[in-house]
Amino acid sequence: MVTDDEVPSALSNILPERRPGYEAGAQGGLASWQIKRVIQHVESELENALRIEDLAQLIDLSPGHFCRTFKVSMGETAHSFIIRRRIRRAQILMIETRSSLSQIACSCGLADQAHLTRLFRKMVGDTPMNWRRGNQIPG
Repeated sequence: MVTDDEVPSALSNILPERRPGYEAGAQGGLASWQIKRVIQHVESELENALRIEDLAQLIDLSPGHFCRTFKVSMGETAHSFIIRRRIRRAQILMIETRSSLSQIACSCGLADQAHLTRLFRKMVGDTPMNWRRGNQIPG
């Protein structure tokens, strides 16, 4: 059985939802409602292909303007943000399920387990398998 003390320690190793230090409403950035709409769309469509053009159209901006204002607001490109969200979801699935890494990769919108491993190592600094072993909740 999992205790309340075990869950926070496992979840504390998960990537943050946003790059630290950036808040909605930055001058020259997106409005808070635009950020919320984009984040909600990304989260709901994470397992599918996400195109910059579609995200821009969602908030009625040109792709170029969207890319510039997104980076001002979030401190990273839209592509980096999507990758961060995919890796974050993979981390959560690794903790909460016993699914294989290839199944997790597909459910996070990544091509295969090798793609997951390459991006995971770049963002987290460890392989998914090693990270999963070190962050499993006993029981």
